Amino acid sequence: MTLLTYVRRNEGLTQADLAARAGLHRLTVWGIERGRVNPNPDELERLATALHVQPPEALLEQVEVVWPPHQRTASTEQAVTA
Repeated sequence: MTLLTYVRRNEGLTQADLAARAGLHRLTVWGIERGRVNPNPDELERLATALHVQPPEALLEQVEVVWPPHQRTASTEQAVTA
């Protein structure tokens, strides 16, 4: 998943919501998230501004996300600190 997708989801935004914030078409956001559209510098800047991410190029980086987020318990806390 790209950082773009991760941040958008974390903000609770749909692709349409993000597109409206950034002044882009929803299908543009869809294509960028799936790697089917290479965003031009203006599109990337608009998305970065809408999501408060700098530098804009970071939005295209792949991130590994583990769902659901790991919750620490007493036993895992001991393993982490050991």
